[in-house]
Amino acid sequence: MTSRLISSTETYGNDSSDRAGNLVSVIVPCFNAEKTLPKCLDSLLSQKGITPHIICVDDGSTDGTPEILSAYRNNSPHTVSVVSQINSGAWQARIAGLKAANSKFIMFLDSDDYAKPDFVKIMLDEITTSKSDIAVCGFERIDEESNRVLSKEFCTFIDSFNPPEDYGNLLKVNPAPWNKIFKSSILANLPSLKVNPVMLDDLCLLLLAIAHPASKISFVPYSLVEYRVHPDSAINSANIKQVYDAASALKEVRARFLDLGSHALEAFDVIAFCHLFVSMSFRLIETNSRYSNELLAILDSDFPLWRSSKYLSLKYAFSHGKTHIRATLAAYLAKSGLFNLAISIYSTVKKAARKDISW
Repeated sequence: MTSRLISSTETYGNDSSDRAGNLVSVIVPCFNAEKTLPKCLDSLLSQKGITPHIICVDDGSTDGTPEILSAYRNNSPHTVSVVSQINSGAWQARIAGLKAANSKFIMFLDSDDYAKPDFVKIMLDEITTSKSDIAVCGFERIDEESNRVLSKEFCTFIDSFNPPEDYGNLLKVNPAPWNKIFKSSILANLPSLKVNPVMLDDLCLLLLAIAHPASKISFVPYSLVEYRVHPDSAINSANIKQVYDAASALKEVRARFLDLGSHALEAFDVIAFCHLFVSMSFRLIETNSRYSNELLAILDSDFPLWRSSKYLSLKYAFSHGKTHIRATLAAYLAKSGLFNLAISIYSTVKKAARKDISW
């Protein structure tokens, strides 16, 4: 079904008064998820120590997803709510879920991923005891076909930080919303974007939350989510139009950083370089090598501070760890015209190794 702007939303389940006392809501965007949705919802319904309010947003599914959601809502009427919308994409689904939430804290989980039994409790304990605005946990990337663990990420100790004290640290935070808990106040009143991004929609959400601005981000060094990797997932099937739309959305989000000062804007452009240029080039280079040059032109036009940013200097990189070192190396390759060659070598090595190799 072709994605369209949302025109109608229908909410089922409890009214706002029934869930007003809920401490945390978990928003689950769903689109044609009949194969994975039951396990996802079961993982949330079996959480230890606390039962979250689960808000499922059916994004115009054409398979058995609506029937599954109806059954879960009927079986757990005080826990599960369902919001239905015409097919509009994950961005609009998350916004619809936020509008239906009435909790102090917000979490997300994709309909093909699974939460560990103590996911909600540990994250809630972290954000309340550390008095953070956003808390981030570790996760496992698991190949859906073989069930093999591809990697464990954010499972080592990371110091909490206040973005205004060093906006460059934002590069350490992955954009995905499903390994985080947010104070609902920093997700309130998110703006409508002229282009609903299919790619990097999660990055847009995170950056808008930070632009609140968030005063503290903390980390939980345990794997609490299973992120299932599918060959046909959106990130693995990117096309150039989706990437151009993502660039337009990021440009809109960038306007929110103008009032945060030059350091915040500089960090934003570095994040745009890493995600819009580097990550997307990795996925598009096998289709057409000219795409990385086109993305570089967009970057220089709309996110120009990356070229002179202190956050991509060797001095800053070696004092902040491997994530920044990789970003600085990528910036050097891009500035020197060697990036396409490096990506081609990466692609060859990946094919020879027959496995995904994260940059």
